[in-house]
Amino acid sequence: KMGTRNLTIVVHNGVYKIAQYGQWDGYPDGQGLTVLNFCKEFLNSPENIEKFVNQINTKIYDPSQEEIKNMWKKFGVDIDTCDGYVGFDVAKKFSEQYPSLSRDTAAEILKLVMISKDPLPLNNSIEFALDSLFCEWAYVIDLDNMYLEVYKGFNKNSLNESDRFFKMEIESRENMSAEKIMKNEYNAIKIVTKFSLYFLPTKEEFLNRINELTKEPDEQDN
Repeated sequence: KMGTRNLTIVVHNGVYKIAQYGQWDGYPDGQGLTVLNFCKEFLNSPENIEKFVNQINTKIYDPSQEEIKNMWKKFGVDIDTCDGYVGFDVAKKFSEQYPSLSRDTAAEILKLVMISKDPLPLNNSIEFALDSLFCEWAYVIDLDNMYLEVYKGFNKNSLNESDRFFKMEIESRENMSAEKIMKNEYNAIKIVTKFSLYFLPTKEEFLNRINELTKEPDEQDN
């Protein structure tokens, strides 16, 4: 597995219902294909889309710090005193018990939410979209406009008003010192392309289009 940090995002009624942080395989041929395949399999009819909307509105919730603390306690971990360090074996057991809170789950969160019969605790990591030095790729299912959007990190270009994360970036900078803003070389993640949920591409078309649009200038055909 490659450490390529990423976000899987679902927006409905203008609200980021899901913003799942993932630690691994963030590239389009990794988590990107997981999101594409989910859209093809589970968002392929009005009934299924309605079911997914119902799931995101009724089955997911934001756990309190107290609740998260108690979850870790079951595995003998006091998160107030462990300084963020948890042994690999314990972390693995925690992930197995609470996959919706695991950084290993990434885009698989979509399927978990779709099939869940019980309430699922989720960490909403939408702020990570503002940090394109670390957020290398993101995939947004926009249920308001019915698009699958692909975003890339390492963005040094300013966003404009039509960009999804423009307003959020402006608001976050209101609380930053001028020095910090000047030092901050990278902006929020920037859109690469989008695909209609009604006319989704093949795996090859998906990867080829993203590849074409993200080529470095020296890689492009003369």
